[in-house]
Amino acid sequence: MAATVPEYVDPLLRGQISAAALLGVNIMAVDKQLYDVNLTLLTAIGMIMKALNDHGVVLDAEWQTRLNGALAGTWPTWVITQVPPPS
Repeated sequence: MAATVPEYVDPLLRGQISAAALLGVNIMAVDKQLYDVNLTLLTAIGMIMKALNDHGVVLDAEWQTRLNGALAGTWPTWVITQVPPPS
């Protein structure tokens, strides 16, 4: 998938944009401060992904498969609507 942290952040952000759109949220239109906090979080995730890949723990193909699977999955309604989960 990538050799540098920013190269991991790119597909993470693209995936996040797609997932957020399903929830009716445009990440590119949120307040700049919120966007920067989000980008910082994605950078931390990217650093972990890169470290795991560099040490052969999780290969890039596996990351891509998991990201694609996350985007293709169906989320429970209560997660999307922020209603407490059923008992």
